[in-house]
Amino acid sequence: MAVVVPCYNVEFCLARALDSVLGQTYRDFCFYAVDDGSTDGTAQVLEKYANRGVCAHQIHAGQAAARNRGIRMSESPYVAFLDADDEWLPTKLELQVALLNQDPSIGLICSGCAPGEGSLMGRSGAGTTNLPKSGKLFEQLIRDCFVFTPTVVVRRRCLEEVGLFNESLAVGEDFNLWLRIAARWKIALIPKLSSQAGRYH
Repeated sequence: MAVVVPCYNVEFCLARALDSVLGQTYRDFCFYAVDDGSTDGTAQVLEKYANRGVCAHQIHAGQAAARNRGIRMSESPYVAFLDADDEWLPTKLELQVALLNQDPSIGLICSGCAPGEGSLMGRSGAGTTNLPKSGKLFEQLIRDCFVFTPTVVVRRRCLEEVGLFNESLAVGEDFNLWLRIAARWKIALIPKLSSQAGRYH
């Protein structure tokens, strides 16, 4: 499992996010944290975690470029995404990997996400109770994006087939990728909460 964490001026919250990765009950992973040209103390925070994962630095190129670099540095069959101002609950990866291992036709798996204190987002997954637990959900997804990026685990084969994040998009690069995957692969949704969004999301 590759866990990709893009980082840009996140000195205030990065340790919390990385600690939530290291606290997972599923242990077969490596995190790839990409500092996207931060000007605060992000690089210093990453130094403290350098012996527990892979940390890289690049000139500021945007979140999509940082995620893509993390994906390219890794070789794992599964890729998970975590934004540096969010955090995972301890069993997040364990539950999702178990389902991916059971059904090779599922290309992407996501789950519910609770807003953190002061978060500007609503509860992701709250309106998805009527959706199937898995299937070809492109039409549902295009009407209502129920996929919140820090809850996603995707098969590398999906990314090899449809491509990575579109770095030319200023916003919505994650939704664009989920739609490309959903057009060809089954998506699975676990209503159970697995992540918490940071207050600045």
